[in-house]
Amino acid sequence: MKRTSRLLALLFVVICCAVPAAMQSRSVTGPSDILVDQISDYATEQMASAYSGYYRILDAGAEFHDLIIEGEQYQADLLVSLECVLKAEDPRELPFIQGMLEEANVSVDTLGDAVTPEQVLRDDLNDNQKAAVAKQINFWLEEVGSGPGEAQNINFASRITGALREGQFDPGAATMLARSAADTSADTFVPVEEIFPATLDVLKNQGKEAIISVVKDS
Repeated sequence: MKRTSRLLALLFVVICCAVPAAMQSRSVTGPSDILVDQISDYATEQMASAYSGYYRILDAGAEFHDLIIEGEQYQADLLVSLECVLKAEDPRELPFIQGMLEEANVSVDTLGDAVTPEQVLRDDLNDNQKAAVAKQINFWLEEVGSGPGEAQNINFASRITGALREGQFDPGAATMLARSAADTSADTFVPVEEIFPATLDVLKNQGKEAIISVVKDS
């Protein structure tokens, strides 16, 4: 599996990332096989849909690890995997980078492989600040440069809980959780929405805030 780029950090809400996680593998056989397939399909569809805004999904699947059924209630632990490629073909198409360029007033039309201080057109910045801003933008352009066009594997340690309806899986009664990136040593799960990619506006604002921070520190 290829190493996930630091670029992924920019696509997760509050820089929260999904993490590969070790799980105890248990076999699930017999009458539960159909339920396992239904839950696996549900989990992969949820994750693929969430990431399809920024990625082309090449493959998606789930590895089941545990299924506990008590009456009509169930709890399933599984590892959801996506193989995907960023839709952006150039780092400058990424909303985080776009936010940085907008805040620095750098024209994309004049931008080459790197930003020069002279291309930072904000007239309220001095020469030292423009140099610092150009350096920060170039740092991120280099960091994310290998992301577009490169296939990436992302794993999500997930838990699905819910109630069966007459013994059948009911997606309307299912709750999907993901292992917390903040506490991977514990059996801590958070609502899966917390690891979904941030919206375009949020990512742009993060890029703008990065430039604002550099200007304040320069």
